[in-house]
Amino acid sequence: MSERDPQGGAQRPGVVIVEEHMARRLGRAAALSARWRVLALESFETLSRVQRAERPSLVLLSVDPAHPGAATRAAQRTKSALSPPRVGLLCHGRVDDPAALVLGCGADGWLGGEVNEATLNAWVDQVMRGERPITQESAPRRGLLGRLLGR
Repeated sequence: MSERDPQGGAQRPGVVIVEEHMARRLGRAAALSARWRVLALESFETLSRVQRAERPSLVLLSVDPAHPGAATRAAQRTKSALSPPRVGLLCHGRVDDPAALVLGCGADGWLGGEVNEATLNAWVDQVMRGERPITQESAPRRGLLGRLLGR
């Protein structure tokens, strides 16, 4: 994450994205790469080490809507660091009470559902201003079997 900003020569702020799903990870990294130095990780296992080495301004953690515990624990660990970065929770689905998850783990915002590049960048701006946005867009479309099973 040592890329220089070609416009001013200064380093751009860093963001770390933790997302297991490769297409979402790459899409989010591409959406943010125009303004951020982006490092995308596949799992929470290396987050602490990367955070210490890179000192990012923002950490974005993907939340599994069926099992949010791994992401919320990672958010708590990230926020407990000396001079912690802002932490945003991203969820591709919907949860009943995203505000409770954000408050429970000390995160700085929630973005749920399917989002486009403009929505993601606007939400990141809100997080970086300290607004603690809770944004829940439409959930991804799922097939008949998923609807019947509630997934």
